[in-house]
Amino acid sequence: MSGIAKVLDVTKSMPPVTFQSRLGLEVVAQLVALPIFFGSVSLVLILLNHHTRPLGFVVAAVGAILSSLFVLLTFPRGYVLTADSLLIRHGVFRDRVSLARIRSAVLSGDPNRDRLRKVRLTLDTGRRLLNPQHRGEFIRVLKERAHL
Repeated sequence: MSGIAKVLDVTKSMPPVTFQSRLGLEVVAQLVALPIFFGSVSLVLILLNHHTRPLGFVVAAVGAILSSLFVLLTFPRGYVLTADSLLIRHGVFRDRVSLARIRSAVLSGDPNRDRLRKVRLTLDTGRRLLNPQHRGEFIRVLKERAHL
């Protein structure tokens, strides 16, 4: 068996590794802000007078629907590294990035603000920012599998 065939054989036998996503401050803010905004507007409309009460119930229903849609489009979040690709899960959306397209994986942002740092992937077609919980381990496994 040639050297390249051995490397290909070893990479195909690698089990998938799953990394959960960290909740960024922007997601938490939206999860809190949507119900508070629609709840307060509907409460004001309901309590204002009997003419605006039906509109208050409509605003409450719209707020509940929009909040539910936001949760469906946002959760679950995570990343799965297979032998030849990176699967990105973001709610109902899935994206597959071939490891061959990845040029680099580094931590972005200021080292003094560790909570705000994300993983910056440089692809042959652009960049992506990812937010796995265990960023160092994610980068290590990604570099190992993508041969960076």
